[in-house]
Amino acid sequence: MNLRTTFALLVLLVGGGAFLWTWPMFAPKIGLMPEPANPQGAGSPKILDEDLRAGRIREIKVRNGGETVELDRGAGDVWALPGKWPTRKAEAEELVGLISGLHSRFAVVPLTSSNADLHQFGLDPSQHPVMVEVKGEKNFQLAFGEPETAETGPFGRPTYVRIGDMSEVVRLGPGIIPILKRPREYYLRRQIFPDADRVKFTDSKPANPFGPSPEAPSGTVLIPLVKSLAVEGPQGKVVLKSEEKPVKLANPDQTRARMDPLQLAEQWEIVEPFKDRADPEKLKALLSAIPVLWAEQFAPSDPGAFLASSLITAPLDGLDNLNSLFDGKLPNAWTDWLLQRTGLDKPEYKLTVTLANGDSIALHLGKVVRFTEKMGTPPPMRPGMPPMPPPIIREEFRYARLDGQPIVFEVKAGKILDLFPAGNVLRDDKLARFQGKDVNKIEIKQPGGTIVLTKEKDEKGDKWRVAQPIQALGEFEKVTELLDKLAGLEARDKDVIDNPNLKDAGFDPANGIQISLTLEEELPGPGETKTKRNRNIAFTFGKQDATAKKVNVRVSGRERVNAVDESAFKLAERPALAYRGRRVLDFDAAGVAKIDVKRAAESFTLQHADSDWKLTAPVAVAADKAKAGNLADDLGRLEAVEYVNDAPKPEDLAKAGLDKPDLTATVAFADAAKSAQTLLIGKQREMKPEYFAKLAGGTSIFVVKKELRDAIDKASLDYRPLQLWTLAPDDLTGLRVEREKENYELKREGFSWKITKPFDAAVSGGQALPIVDAIALLRLLGYQAHTAANLAEFGLDKPQLKLTITANEKDKDGKEISKERTLLIGKAVPGKPELFAKLGDDPAVFRVADSVLLNTNKSALDLLDRKLVLVDSRRISKIERGGTAKMTAIKEGKVWKIQSGTVSFPADEPTIGAVLRLWEFLQAEKIAAYGAGVKLEEFGLNPPADTLTITVDGDADMKPTTHVLKLGKPTEGNARF
Repeated sequence: MNLRTTFALLVLLVGGGAFLWTWPMFAPKIGLMPEPANPQGAGSPKILDEDLRAGRIREIKVRNGGETVELDRGAGDVWALPGKWPTRKAEAEELVGLISGLHSRFAVVPLTSSNADLHQFGLDPSQHPVMVEVKGEKNFQLAFGEPETAETGPFGRPTYVRIGDMSEVVRLGPGIIPILKRPREYYLRRQIFPDADRVKFTDSKPANPFGPSPEAPSGTVLIPLVKSLAVEGPQGKVVLKSEEKPVKLANPDQTRARMDPLQLAEQWEIVEPFKDRADPEKLKALLSAIPVLWAEQFAPSDPGAFLASSLITAPLDGLDNLNSLFDGKLPNAWTDWLLQRTGLDKPEYKLTVTLANGDSIALHLGKVVRFTEKMGTPPPMRPGMPPMPPPIIREEFRYARLDGQPIVFEVKAGKILDLFPAGNVLRDDKLARFQGKDVNKIEIKQPGGTIVLTKEKDEKGDKWRVAQPIQALGEFEKVTELLDKLAGLEARDKDVIDNPNLKDAGFDPANGIQISLTLEEELPGPGETKTKRNRNIAFTFGKQDATAKKVNVRVSGRERVNAVDESAFKLAERPALAYRGRRVLDFDAAGVAKIDVKRAAESFTLQHADSDWKLTAPVAVAADKAKAGNLADDLGRLEAVEYVNDAPKPEDLAKAGLDKPDLTATVAFADAAKSAQTLLIGKQREMKPEYFAKLAGGTSIFVVKKELRDAIDKASLDYRPLQLWTLAPDDLTGLRVEREKENYELKREGFSWKITKPFDAAVSGGQALPIVDAIALLRLLGYQAHTAANLAEFGLDKPQLKLTITANEKDKDGKEISKERTLLIGKAVPGKPELFAKLGDDPAVFRVADSVLLNTNKSALDLLDRKLVLVDSRRISKIERGGTAKMTAIKEGKVWKIQSGTVSFPADEPTIGAVLRLWEFLQAEKIAAYGAGVKLEEFGLNPPADTLTITVDGDADMKPTTHVLKLGKPTEGNARF
């Protein structure tokens, strides 16, 4: 390519660019291109971009043919339909966002003589454009239309908007008209009162043995966020006001807290037709019925559809409606006729709610539209009974509307009785709601003085004390009786006086009895926690009506006067002594350090430490834990049978024997902060089994039971343990027995016993068992003296029996050791089957049962086995008798023959059978002597007076054995092999 060609191309390129740059300016002038639109137009873009911002809009009204959709922005930027009808939030915000977010995709189109025809934009009145009226800081009228034909297919149809009568239109994007044409029902929220708390209530009813515990939650309930509400119905008008500012949660599905119905009732007050508190459960039912009010369905907005619907749902009502259309008497306006036919021109029920933002919404309920029936849950099966049919649940639907709204809809009226109670039904019949367990202090102001009762808590539980005018333990049952009576006080109907004349009712001046309660309550808190609060309740008693047996009572915080049963007043006027408990001393035995008892005969001290009791005076020995503990328990639960004198004079004390009491018990405590308590017991009450008594630091004389006095008036000997040792029979390993004429020793070998001195011999198991058991399981019958100055007095200077035992025991470290003890048994206790006894190393004398001596005072020979021989009589083949009457019995086959000298004859079977059985269990009646050193001639056994010899056949491989029985002096019947 040469230079001229290159230059020519550059000229053409520059010329083409200049043509393209200047063409838009010249083309309109020569008619080859439309005149360009002014981008600033006549001000429409400014209005759309700035004046129609969301924050500046207060009201939007969309008219689409015959239906109008209105949205009003109330307090808190909440959009609602007229009459404060709640909207569906997302849908309402979409419409507001559409209006506030309009912007042009193309240039503004001015309206000139060439395009003044609005048909091309769909804005001609004959095309029924959508009209939108926007009110806010400035008011605007907007007309929206679409061309009849799309430019580039169905999605290429733009939307045009004209603001007022401005000489221009703005071209917008497609898809706007369908949003603007949405019907009013699209924006309606069916839940009429949507703002509510999700509250989990705890059951405030008493415990049911067959149901859940009182603390069991009764489920999550919706409670409306409202400042006040008014209900008007056939039973009158009731207005309630909330004393707590409602706060809307950021998350509507969040559960705010657990709550007791009483807490809910404390937040509300009935202000009309009277001022009072509401019943917690009835208030809960009323409030929880409001959020569940729903528009079940909307009534048709034109006469034809309404008539058709009513003819289907309720034919009789539908025919009545049809007749009214043609009777010539219907009102001119369709709306008036609709309200008349639905009963909403003169509604039977009206609910007015003031929301948290101050807006009020009034709901009118008219005639019943229809009923529906459905099957409920069948009752549970009962054993042996046929199944019960399920109940039929009938539901009622009524016409309804909101004030300021032409919309008529249906609501389910199943909870209408909860929503519209009479004032006297809704009010709380109870004078005050509290639980006795939460009361910590009671103050009773009486004309003669003030009684103060306080509650204390310890490891045993709650207990009441009289703090004024006396200091004493309180009677729990009497205090509970008073609290139960106050908690149960109720008044209703004619027994409630509103706007009372306080002077006539006996409260001006308030000089009657007043009872003030101080409570510490535990209430549900956030989550699963609990919170505590303090509360005061005051009951004031006024005028009494003797004829009706009633008394007027007022409660703090409530204006009304209540006429209640006079029994409450009788409890209120009880004196302080009526609340003083019979419990004189009240302490835990575990906290006792020592007990000092002074009796006429002696004084002694019991010391307590580390769960052990010791007798420290008059001797220092271990004490019986059970007996010492019982004494401490008896004193710790000391109760008076009756108080007889609260201000005794010296002569009164002397008469009761309390000036110089014969019996006192002083209890000292391990806790040094606790003062010791001393009980004085005096004379016996005349003609009654009771004794006068008083506390050393107290003034009142009271009487105690004889059983308590006898329990304290025990000798120190009674507190010594009756168990000398803790042994099992198998723990004994040795025994030395010292009797008047013999001594011998026993030793355990395995499971058997044997005599080791003065001779060696096995001991019969049956003979050893009684003596071993009597020693190992020895239990005393009582102590006679701590120290015996004269042992001869008890026969212990020369005891009948001395037993020295050796036993295996465990020391305090658990190590097994062998220990030796000596038991001395003396003479018999006069007139009793008992014996005096003592240990060899202890001066105390005690008593044991005479069976101990009977089982242990045996000679060594008595312990030997008295069985002489044990043979099988069927194997005896020969019996020989020596001495003067010699004789031989021989078994031949199955027959026995007797040979005596030269005479032989068959033996008598019964007689020979008896002789054979004698040898099977041959046993000595008594063993007279034992051992190799026995002098047989002393028993007539050297030589013997007679002998008996038997021959016993052995088994096949064994030789026969022979047993010889030598008989001595026949008069004594002594015998020896």
